[in-house]
Amino acid sequence: MKLSAPTPSIDFEAHDMYGEKFRLSDYQGKAVILCFFRNTSCPFCLKRVFELAAHQRRWRNVGVEVVAVFSSTVDEMPNFRKNDFRRYRVVPDPHLDIYNQYGVEHSLAGLVKGVLFRLPTVLNGFSKGARVERNPNGKILPADFLIDPTGTIVEAWYGNNASANIPMGRINKFVQRMAREVRDASVAV
Repeated sequence: MKLSAPTPSIDFEAHDMYGEKFRLSDYQGKAVILCFFRNTSCPFCLKRVFELAAHQRRWRNVGVEVVAVFSSTVDEMPNFRKNDFRRYRVVPDPHLDIYNQYGVEHSLAGLVKGVLFRLPTVLNGFSKGARVERNPNGKILPADFLIDPTGTIVEAWYGNNASANIPMGRINKFVQRMAREVRDASVAV
């Protein structure tokens, strides 16, 4: 079932792609952009990973973290781990436990629609290391959640096709709002 904002985020515990224990509640007091992707070889996902990585240092400086969840197993991530562009936590969830808690949807039509109508994005993803591989969870549609420092989901975005992530403009507005709140809180002290 899809989540609607505002609602408390659902805490989860898992191991990240390096085997380190991770809990969403570890980020209490920070804002979080929680992103759900198909797998680490998906061209749409790789394009978005690079977009997020390009902004992460700036976002972290104002107290906003990115957490990316993939349906890939740790064993399917070696090439992904080699890239040094990621500056945020990557959590494998091949059994889809976290996906199910957040109501992330699956759609063959959404997968096909994304591939057919976003062919340049597919080609761009392949240029960044995407590859075709069998993944039983290949029909997962992207989903993004903007979570404030209190742990409240302030925006829940469910993509309607394989390439439909929350627009970067919405993320940037969220980051600006979080930066203002941090700044205002420090001035008040």
